[in-house]
Amino acid sequence: ALLKPIISCCATLGLRWPAMFSWGRRSQKEAPANKKEDSYSPLLEQERIDTRGSELIQLRESDSAKFVQQFLLDCDGKACTELLQAVAVQRPEPMQKAALAAGLGESAHRYRAKSLQNADTVVAVSDSEATVDLGVTPQSEKRLSSPIVQFTSGKYFCVENEDAVEVEVLRLNCNSQPSEVTYRTVDRSAIAGKNYVEASGRLVFTPGEVIKKIRIKLIDDAAWCGVLEFHVVLEEQGLVNAVVSEHSTIARVQRIDDDVFPTNKFKEQILARQVHEINAISLFIEYFRLCLQDPVICRGTIKMIAVGQLKNMFAMMKLFANIYLVDHVLATPKRGEEPDKWLVVNQHWSLVFYIMLGVIPLVFAHLADFAKFSWKVGGTARMGLSKGLVNAFLHLDDSSRAEVDEGLLNEAMTHDAETLIKMGYANFLAVFALIGQIVLFVLFQVAAPLAAGSSRAGSMILQMALFPLMMGGALVLRLGRTRTVLQERRDADRILSRHVHDIVNNLALLKDYNLRYSAMDRHEDLLRDVNAKDRAVGEVLENNKYLMKWLTFLTVAAYVLNGGISVINGDMRLGLYLTMSKVFVGLGAKWTALYQKVLQTFNSAPALERLVHFINLPSESRRCMQLSRDTRRLTLDFVNQPGDHEPGHDSHFNTIPIKFVNVGVTLRALTRQGVSKAETRLFFDDIIIQQGTLVSLVGQRGHGKSTLLKMLGGAHLPDCPDSEDTGNCMFFLPSHLRFLHVATESMFLRGSLYQNLTYGTFPGHPDGRVHRVKEVCRRLSLSDKLIAAIDPDSKDELSWSSALSSSEKHLLCMARALIANPDVLCIHKPTLHVNAATAELIVDILREFVDHRGIEQKGQIQHRRPRTCILTSTRALSMDAADAVFKVDGVDKQKITKVVDKHVSLEELC
Repeated sequence: ALLKPIISCCATLGLRWPAMFSWGRRSQKEAPANKKEDSYSPLLEQERIDTRGSELIQLRESDSAKFVQQFLLDCDGKACTELLQAVAVQRPEPMQKAALAAGLGESAHRYRAKSLQNADTVVAVSDSEATVDLGVTPQSEKRLSSPIVQFTSGKYFCVENEDAVEVEVLRLNCNSQPSEVTYRTVDRSAIAGKNYVEASGRLVFTPGEVIKKIRIKLIDDAAWCGVLEFHVVLEEQGLVNAVVSEHSTIARVQRIDDDVFPTNKFKEQILARQVHEINAISLFIEYFRLCLQDPVICRGTIKMIAVGQLKNMFAMMKLFANIYLVDHVLATPKRGEEPDKWLVVNQHWSLVFYIMLGVIPLVFAHLADFAKFSWKVGGTARMGLSKGLVNAFLHLDDSSRAEVDEGLLNEAMTHDAETLIKMGYANFLAVFALIGQIVLFVLFQVAAPLAAGSSRAGSMILQMALFPLMMGGALVLRLGRTRTVLQERRDADRILSRHVHDIVNNLALLKDYNLRYSAMDRHEDLLRDVNAKDRAVGEVLENNKYLMKWLTFLTVAAYVLNGGISVINGDMRLGLYLTMSKVFVGLGAKWTALYQKVLQTFNSAPALERLVHFINLPSESRRCMQLSRDTRRLTLDFVNQPGDHEPGHDSHFNTIPIKFVNVGVTLRALTRQGVSKAETRLFFDDIIIQQGTLVSLVGQRGHGKSTLLKMLGGAHLPDCPDSEDTGNCMFFLPSHLRFLHVATESMFLRGSLYQNLTYGTFPGHPDGRVHRVKEVCRRLSLSDKLIAAIDPDSKDELSWSSALSSSEKHLLCMARALIANPDVLCIHKPTLHVNAATAELIVDILREFVDHRGIEQKGQIQHRRPRTCILTSTRALSMDAADAVFKVDGVDKQKITKVVDKHVSLEELC
């Protein structure tokens, strides 16, 4: 009833908020009953607006201003504006002045006027009127005036051999009173108690104190684990005289490993890119040592080895049982002799006993083989390899990333880890079991004739001793040739894989130049080569198999002749003879299996070498650590500078500039052995960029604009020049700022459109609200069809790169960057792939991003952090809208000049 007058007035004025209201009710009706609504959902947002609308009508004039200011802090700006328009018609005198006075400040004045242009009575309010003190509610007063606590940086680095890592917490604004905040550590890839010591506690800021440090102890070990990460969280609960910064509640701490994969035994050769010179067997042994350092793998491995040896013991018992069955149970005693029974006197019960000796081992083997899947040996080892490989790739430096062959990397990620586990570590366990069987069989061959009292035991023992020597010698002799043909086949497969990769990536080029037939001819030639190498491998492996069979046959034939004579002469019993013959055949099979397992293990050696090579490529982590520590130190020095401001005051914190002085960057590509193939080194003299500005970079092609922007966005890491004539070097990006680099190429992940658009936001954060995401896309004039596809519950995984046009992909990447809401947005050529009208829209939105300190944000502008946008210009309108224009010019050393006269044409500058 209270909202009916507002609804009717809004309908008269053509406002949209009643439609939004009906949409909210419809969404509520259609929402699943068991779904828990997010605290930032558009439905709850609309409910708050509707509730406040009914309350707003009933307010006294003295309370209107307080209510409006709190209302604007709590709700979306656009929806609030539309509601206030309707309320202003009902209560024109107090409400319009309150709405404008509690609005978004001078920079949003034009936007508010445009939003309120349909109201019947809009009063002109001067800037002084727009900033009058209206008074605030206790809740908003706490939000606006309490000290802000946050980390000095979003990311911290440490090396595992350091004693501890220190994480700084900064307090801003109103530092005259004590403040308290609680913190705790949270495991990610780093585990408390294994990689670091868990920490939690309470920080107490005394009056005037700005900085507090959290000291977290590190645990050093000699095992490789890669770059690990854990988080330090500032809790929202238990705050005293403080609020936690919205974008700085979590600090990521990266722990850099100083060990190499798999162990440090061959550290020098591995770091020198000489993995291929390390003995394959020694490298495998070190990898097995690494696996056994994992408690899960170690326990599972011990269980598997124990089970294998128990199976061998059961097999040996079965052999003795066979002798007992033939010679003592089934044998007919001579006249006048009693049957010789070892355990059971009755022959019938002896047969039952023999059967039970076969049933018990079978039950045990079944249960053990079924249980081994729950021991998690293979899965844990595979996960360690895959995580290590991906982790290493994500932290490669520029030169290593340029060196990496995409085909080999993809093969390493998808094939090599699986091969190393199934053909490496699994065969390692199988070899243990086979060696145990061979040892027991040999012991049986020695013990059985002696126990039976055979007179020819000595000659048979000599023959049995020669058999393993012959098999082992044959294995060693054939191993070299086998490895050669296997390596040749792998090389042929790799070349074919690269060719297929080139065809897939360059299909458009082949079609444009009509050279598909040439690619097909090359493919056929490579297939013939692969087939030839495969035939050679098959021939060698078949010869190896028959070599084992021939040796086994000759050994058994010699034993049949020697043992048969002993049986005929009465020197050996028939049961012992038959069992020993079976043992010789079994030994031959075990040696053949051992030979095959060893070959398979060596066949996985190239996979291990590739993994060792990729995982130990130089990373950028240590350089990032040094830059992070330098920028944090400079940031804190700037905050503590003496002056008229209060130490740690937010307004002073927001004036810290971005500054480069004599910064260089080296772009190089290396060979596999680390030899430089190409190197480009650029120097930038100096540049100072103030926060809260829109900056345009112009200059000729190839003169360093993109490189400079990549350094600002973190895509390239700088290095200081070595020559003395370049002066001091400074690379200063304020550590508390969140930088986002947006490349020229449009990139999408397989997933829903909502997942792609909110890729830069934390789950549950207000920046990722569906309503805001859609509104940003609508502001960029994306089609209704695309906006309708933004659904957080969608499970579709589409290839958006192929489903969208170039302009749509470009605008969606722009939307993703604006939704992420960074402090500093570094974007390459934002108007490149669009027409003139869309280009003007993009520039206006980037201008608004800077002026309003974000797009589609809640709250008042003056209470948000400044937003900075740095872009490379391809159109003159980017220069016109910019607060500062810098020209980047030069080939060897890039000179950066600030353009004072923005009326100079872009063609003259470029």
